[in-house]
Amino acid sequence: DIHHGNGTQQAFYNDPNVLYISLHRYDDGNFFPGSGAPEEVGSGAGVGFNVNIAWTGGVDPPMGDVEYLTAFRQPVIKITVRRWSQETEESN
Repeated sequence: DIHHGNGTQQAFYNDPNVLYISLHRYDDGNFFPGSGAPEEVGSGAGVGFNVNIAWTGGVDPPMGDVEYLTAFRQPVIKITVRRWSQETEESN
């Protein structure tokens, strides 16, 4: 789905037990639903557990496998490993 999961983001926005990552079309807030800016990082205890990878540029050329793989290889994996490492250290 190319749209931002605004309902899911809202449900977990202040929850440090859920790492929410959304990859979506954003177009500087001009693409429905208009949410999902990179600056939306969570609130309270959930700061840093909400990640928006927001693409701008429409669908010509379309976002495809290369864009998604690049996002997963770079920020998504790094963020996930960092969060998991922090939790592991805290539990020891």
